[in-house]
Amino acid sequence: MTLQQPGALGAKMIGEGFGGSVLCLVKKPFALPFIEQLETNYLQKFGFSSTLYSIHMSNGVSILA
Repeated sequence: MTLQQPGALGAKMIGEGFGGSVLCLVKKPFALPFIEQLETNYLQKFGFSSTLYSIHMSNGVSILA
């Protein structure tokens, strides 16, 4: 379902032991339509809404001083 959406680059299941989550990598211009479509698809398939978080990648941990 997710990888068929425009702008989707990849997806991975994470945190399966705590209810499960999916980490999706999406091109920035496609992010909002991707989220909206995912919410719609999830509600139709499972009958309740999901919780989605939009994040951006960074350089990670580094020494600042």
